[in-house]
Order: sequence, then C-alpha cells, then structure tokens
Amino acid sequence: MGDIKQIQAELDEAGSAVQAARTLLSQGSLVDLSGLEKFVENLCGSVAELSSSQSGTIKPALVKLIDELNGLAEVIVIERDSISGEMKTLSDNKRAASAYGSSVSSPVKPPKE
Repeated sequence: MGDIKQIQAELDEAGSAVQAARTLLSQGSLVDLSGLEKFVENLCGSVAELSSSQSGTIKPALVKLIDELNGLAEVIVIERDSISGEMKTLSDNKRAASAYGSSVSSPVKPPKE
C-alpha cells in the first residue's frame, strides 16, 4: 500500500467493516474481529510512509475511522456488560434453585376429614 488512492480505499474498507461489526454486535450477533487489528496495523504503517502533504489529505478519513473504532469499542463494552449481567442473574437463579431444590417437595394436600 504506497499509493494514496489505495490507502484511501483501504481506509474506506476498514470504516465499512467497523460499521458492519458495530451493527451486528448491536443486534446481538457474534463478530470475528481477529483480522481487523492486523489490517489497521498495516494501514497505519502505510500512512506513516506518506509525505506530510499526502497524509494531510487523508487526515479526515483517519479521524473518521478512529471515531468508528471508538464507537465499536463502546458497543463491545455495552454487550460485555449485558452478558455479564445475564450471567450473574443465571448464577443467582442457580444458587436459589440449589438452595430450595432439596427442601421443596410436592404440594402438600390437606388431610381428609
């Protein structure tokens, strides 16, 4: 990636991928982000090789990508916290069921008179 147009296209692609991931996570879907870090790392390396005048032309796209990545991070934190809360509720329910499970029997019928 040395060409400014190619770098701009890669920035756009990364932004689209981040937006898609954010949308999917917000909908509760699982998303594989394993390739995103390396992709962005390579992209940053290419940007670092640009002249200052060239890098100035893509600065708005870089700022936009950073904002999108920050938005993705927020969604990840929200989803993590939601899952953590659900796990705690399940754990509490399991403990309650265990505590009451052995002492709870069939409903008691009143004696016949």
